[in-house]
Amino acid sequence: MAESGKSNEVIDPKTDPKHKAKSIDPGWKYGYWPDPEVKGCIECILCGKQVKQGINRLKQHLTGNYADISKCPNATTEIRREMQEALISKKRKQPVMLDD
Repeated sequence: MAESGKSNEVIDPKTDPKHKAKSIDPGWKYGYWPDPEVKGCIECILCGKQVKQGINRLKQHLTGNYADISKCPNATTEIRREMQEALISKKRKQPVMLDD
């Protein structure tokens, strides 16, 4: 009897492109969506911690310099520097001018 076209192979969400954003942001090298339907939750590939606030929050977790999020115990010094540089480069370059 022929199969219905469904494959029985197991997909690893850490490497499946459907579980990552189509972005050049360096944070996506170390995180993925455990459930592609819930885009607000990203899981750290290095330690398995789930971060609920997005890719910047994952980069803060990897950097370890933020008191309100736990530090990734498996991030190397090189990864910490890379994420810190990514966070700094994303900051607003010019002040916002508000009309009175």
